[in-house]
Amino acid sequence: MMQPAGRQGVLWAKLLARQGSMTSWGIMRSGNGAAAQKSAVLYQQSLAILQQLDVREESGFALAGLCAYFRDLGDSSQALTVGRQALAIFMEQNDLWGVRFMLNELGFINCGAGRYQEALQYYQQGLVLCEQRGDLIYRADTLNGIGTAQKGLGNYAAAKRAAQAALAVRTEVQD
Repeated sequence: MMQPAGRQGVLWAKLLARQGSMTSWGIMRSGNGAAAQKSAVLYQQSLAILQQLDVREESGFALAGLCAYFRDLGDSSQALTVGRQALAIFMEQNDLWGVRFMLNELGFINCGAGRYQEALQYYQQGLVLCEQRGDLIYRADTLNGIGTAQKGLGNYAAAKRAAQAALAVRTEVQD
């Protein structure tokens, strides 16, 4: 595929990433494997262009999409690899939304893989960001994740406290 250069290349890569996102979020969960594979290809094409053009700030978005793709495939190892890359880019770019998102995503993937202590570490980092920014919705999601990780570790009292705190936040914001 012929790739445009310069600003047009960046716009092209963003378009591919957005197409991958629109394809993946709606279709991956429906079980349509062919469409999910198309989504992954779009993310990979986008990432290749962004890396060639050295556009770091958008590479995190494409990597986050690939992370979700691999997570949905059940490939936690690959999901964690690209998820950590996305997290590093978001941190480098001081993209706090991206950092928060990836911390929760990495926590979720680790929980699903039975690595509860690692999950808890990601969730706790995310909770600090949520509290610093006053982000109640993400705080509730993060507290739910903390509860899941604590339950997996056998810390039932801590799991219950986290779940109750998440419920209190959701009640407060009427979510």
